[in-house]
Amino acid sequence: MPTARVVDLLPQPHRLLLSEVIGSFSYALDMAEGLTPGHSLRCCWLGSKMGQLLALEAEDLWDLYFVLLLKDIGGSSISSKLTLLFECDEKIIKSKLKVLDTNNIVDLLKFIFSNTSIRSNFLTRTAKLLPLILNGKYYLNELFRTRSERGADLVIQLGFNDNVADAIHCLNEHWDGNGQADGIKDHVIPVSSQIALITEVFDVYFQQNGIDCALDEIKKRSGKWFSPELVTILISLLKNNHNSTTWQSFTSESNLKQQVYSLQSVTTNLSIDDERLDDIATAFAQIVDSKSPYTNGHSTRVALYTDAIANELGLSVGRRRWLYRGALLHDIGNMGLSNLLLDKQSELSLSEKKEVELHSANTFKLLHHLQSFKELSKVASAHHERLDGKGYPKAMTESKITLETRIITVANIFDNLMIGNGCIESLSLVKVLIIMEKQCDTILDRDCFNAFKKRIPSLLQN
Repeated sequence: MPTARVVDLLPQPHRLLLSEVIGSFSYALDMAEGLTPGHSLRCCWLGSKMGQLLALEAEDLWDLYFVLLLKDIGGSSISSKLTLLFECDEKIIKSKLKVLDTNNIVDLLKFIFSNTSIRSNFLTRTAKLLPLILNGKYYLNELFRTRSERGADLVIQLGFNDNVADAIHCLNEHWDGNGQADGIKDHVIPVSSQIALITEVFDVYFQQNGIDCALDEIKKRSGKWFSPELVTILISLLKNNHNSTTWQSFTSESNLKQQVYSLQSVTTNLSIDDERLDDIATAFAQIVDSKSPYTNGHSTRVALYTDAIANELGLSVGRRRWLYRGALLHDIGNMGLSNLLLDKQSELSLSEKKEVELHSANTFKLLHHLQSFKELSKVASAHHERLDGKGYPKAMTESKITLETRIITVANIFDNLMIGNGCIESLSLVKVLIIMEKQCDTILDRDCFNAFKKRIPSLLQN
């Protein structure tokens, strides 16, 4: 068997900016929320401009910047529950919840009837509708609370301060006190939370129906959802920039990144080291895995197995660390999949399988946003390629599949077989190894598999 191609050069060390790393990962959060790509960046650009007009202190602008990029970080934690409640694509539900007023009983009932179990028969749909009609507001408020608490925990794990965590926790509070979570009101709500909410609602409506509709909705909610002062500032900002090159940057994704990343120079253009990057990769792996109960801990285990194989094969410490990140993030493309597929407890149809296969291309797309992950995006996204050329997403031939990808593939298949999911039962270690042995030379690299077998005793012991 030909020797596997090794990635020729690891990315050369360079200055990694926290703003670019978090900004790049924000695309994954947009995807999970069913929002137009660049949503978080647009909110960051608009909200940071509002913060400047409010004459916020430098440290408050810094906090605001990352609140705006990470406002949806807790969203994956409620994906499975939303799917169970509504029996609908949770990404569609999430995007609509951004602008739904749960205190308006008419709007709430319309939302429930138009989004609940819409493809089911009468009896099944009725069984889903009744508890939502009776307790829908309570269920949604509890989910908002879970989302807020999980989001606050994650930003602390990412290394941000309590102010950022508090703002994430209070994101769905409303100016009049009728929001979700704790029901706080007016100036008790952190200003970063207020700005995040108003920019979020504006961008959702702007992407759907244009600027006039978006501004009309913002005005309607002045004094209810939003501070009248912030509404005035937002309208003034948009009026002054509507025909400028700055506004064109807001509406053009190709210029958006540069505009947003340059905003950070107003505060602190903080560079990060390998340890901080590892923490960020670990946190986002947990975000990905929290999307479904069947993927809980999957990415962390795959990274652990990947490192064990790489160590056995004699890869350098630097390459192992680089590859470990790729293994942590190999399934980040799952953020774009519906939980109707991830949580399904019966065999997937052919069309559903094709849809699931898109997660590999999504992984490439999401990791490719970060300059230092360009090469890693190719390695991590290819973990479903096969040596016989029958894999996906590119049906790569054996000579094109790198050693690093082959390592992740062994680790990924082992964990999938051991843990199982909604439509595949978990297997014993003996059965898993027998299956994987048969897959060698067609799906799996035999050298990588043999290296893994040598490490299994120590892995099980630990």
